[in-house]
Amino acid sequence: MKKKQMDSKLALLDIETLVSNYTEIEVELFIGILCVRFMKEHKISKEELFESLSDNIDRLTFTRKYLS
Repeated sequence: MKKKQMDSKLALLDIETLVSNYTEIEVELFIGILCVRFMKEHKISKEELFESLSDNIDRLTFTRKYLS
């Protein structure tokens, strides 16, 4: 596994832990906002973000839905 993929998995696990007490809609909005902020701060493209999430189709589908 590439380091970039491992880092993104750990970051997503942290997000899931932080938002575990929120509704599904609140979680989806929160993750969408974090993805956009992450892309801007690290100057990565949507494609690079999708690649780092590609091992989890649910997250990939969600990200494409909100960032397309």
